[in-house]
Amino acid sequence: MMTVLVLAQELDHTVDGVVSALTERNVPVCRLDCSWFPQRLTLDAELCDGHWRGYLATEHRRVELTEVRSIWYRSPSPFVFPAGMSQAEERHAEQEARIGLGGVLTSLPVLQVNHPHRVAAATKPRQLTVAAACGLPVPVTRIVNRAAAARAFVAGADGEVVTKLFANRVVEEGRPKVGHTHLLTSADLDDLRGIDTTAHVLQRFVDKRCDLRVVVVGERLFPVAMYPTSAAARIDFRSDYRALRHEVVDLPSAVEGGVRALMAELGLVFGCLDFVVDHSGVHYYLEVNPGGVYGWLEAIVGVPITDALAELLARPLTAVTRIPA
Repeated sequence: MMTVLVLAQELDHTVDGVVSALTERNVPVCRLDCSWFPQRLTLDAELCDGHWRGYLATEHRRVELTEVRSIWYRSPSPFVFPAGMSQAEERHAEQEARIGLGGVLTSLPVLQVNHPHRVAAATKPRQLTVAAACGLPVPVTRIVNRAAAARAFVAGADGEVVTKLFANRVVEEGRPKVGHTHLLTSADLDDLRGIDTTAHVLQRFVDKRCDLRVVVVGERLFPVAMYPTSAAARIDFRSDYRALRHEVVDLPSAVEGGVRALMAELGLVFGCLDFVVDHSGVHYYLEVNPGGVYGWLEAIVGVPITDALAELLARPLTAVTRIPA
């Protein structure tokens, strides 16, 4: 039987739910952690008539490449290599593993949620240009690496200005941390040391009535409004989840059309889109996270995202429109 291949960290409650939903539908699932490669995960692939044949195998499980129905890339872990390798050897091994294993998987003619090439191309600067082209309002944004440019943007902005990370997450002392949106203050502008070390994004702050997360699963959209009740949540809802009031809402038709057009242009079949809605009802697009989380929305308002994702991954191959790499 055709198998759903899930690439995820060994401990992930979101994946647990989707695997359970697939199992209830009698759909075979093979869940692998990329950190197992190359020591605990074997790849054997041969190109036959233009298609990869062979298998992926662990000590306990084997999946034939020709029997993969779909692939869900759910925050795959980095590869883990044998101890004792030099830094240069490990860099080389990581590159070869990424191209070898990753190249075989991304070339399989199956539904890929989401195709890694599409995710890599969906950078936040590109997202903003595509969103604007799709008719979605975008806050005034500037990307700088000089203090004078930052101060000029703030001085000319109509209202407050925030700064945020492109990658959302940083690693400190070996542990990942979320980089929250920061409202710039006069003290920040007085001391911009280090701004010339990399690129920084500045954006006009939208005085919002609510945040809006739209989870897209194939053709299905799940919009949930989040009303902030604290100063921290007003700036970034992720900084104070307990200060949010959730409500399932309907999207205006223009916004729904823009969302569908954006996802199609980016070539994504799953994503968590974030908007802020101002007091006059304008929906400002912020970003789409191709691997975003949604579990707390299911728990609070009951939107059936896990079931929708399981149904998407379990579709017969004839029902899948393949997204080109």
